[in-house]
Amino acid sequence: MASTNASTKILGFEYQKMVALIKCLEAKNNTVIHLECFGDVSDGDESREMKHSTNDDKELYDTHIDFWKTFGNIIDAQEDFKDYSSFVLHTTAKIRLGSIFEGWNTLTDLDKETRILSVIPNDTIKTYCSKAKTCNSIDLKNILKRFTIEDEQKNAREYYKDILIEHIVITTAVPKIHIESFACFLLGYISEKLISSNDYIWKIDKNEFQIDFQVHLKNFLIDDLIFPNIKVDLAKIIDKGYKFTLELKKINYESKIGNALNDYFRANLNRIDLLKTRKSLAQSLDDYDEEISESFSDLKITFENKLNFSLFGNHKEESRRFYDEHQANISNKKDLLGVKSDTIKSYYPKGRTHHSIEENPVFSWTLKKSE
Repeated sequence: MASTNASTKILGFEYQKMVALIKCLEAKNNTVIHLECFGDVSDGDESREMKHSTNDDKELYDTHIDFWKTFGNIIDAQEDFKDYSSFVLHTTAKIRLGSIFEGWNTLTDLDKETRILSVIPNDTIKTYCSKAKTCNSIDLKNILKRFTIEDEQKNAREYYKDILIEHIVITTAVPKIHIESFACFLLGYISEKLISSNDYIWKIDKNEFQIDFQVHLKNFLIDDLIFPNIKVDLAKIIDKGYKFTLELKKINYESKIGNALNDYFRANLNRIDLLKTRKSLAQSLDDYDEEISESFSDLKITFENKLNFSLFGNHKEESRRFYDEHQANISNKKDLLGVKSDTIKSYYPKGRTHHSIEENPVFSWTLKKSE
């Protein structure tokens, strides 16, 4: 029978891709995730080194190459890592009881330094151990206080089954029947980013990933929903001092409060109904709200700039014009992924604008004029 060494090595790379994919799913916008650069997986703040084994009994002991090679590489690249807040050794091995790594993450940087300098190196780790012993003590402790070990991590098979295809971003976006197919597509997407790279640097831009995620998600979704036309009893709607109604009062636009309350409650009930019908719409609905907020902010800047250039501009009057123009424009917003665009009612984007006003303390209908 042929050796399995090549297969297990390839499995280690697949494991790395899965960890990188989780990082892409969870990263904030404007983050760039690197593979095989600044560690196995890096996001500019954390460098994560993966050590995968199919051996369930593998242990991390004092002279284990997995630790020392990782640590030595960090020492060599101190300048590159100066702005990183953490280094993580992510290993499927278990820390051996009685080893220098026992209780590692609870130790002080001084304790860690004492332990690693006490190790008598063998031929395998001699080069890396020498780097630690010759490293300036201040620099050494600066690395060690950021260095953690995550042992007994799930192996590739378990990681795929229990973490990747169960990840909330995937399970809430993709119908259950298509989850594994979509996860495999995403893993292929990670590989493609290296294949198509002009400089052979393996990296994924979170902003691009988010767009591509949504574009390709369409291939795994069932037919778009028809938007539910929910009505509310106006006689039962009570203004309980909502922030968005107070905002209208500030600009002397009490005449708009009745419609605003109606739109607000109908839109909120719509959102609840859509999520009950299809949980996979959660991300689409959040993106839709974010686009409304961006449109609000952009238009407000335009109006405030006009007000600042006007010698006699009435800020309340201009605020009312801002309100009318925004609500008129936003009522035409029909691009809600997963919902038939021609069924979306105009009250929904207007109501979600009031929701943004209600939830975001910095959002206001009142224009401000520079002093």
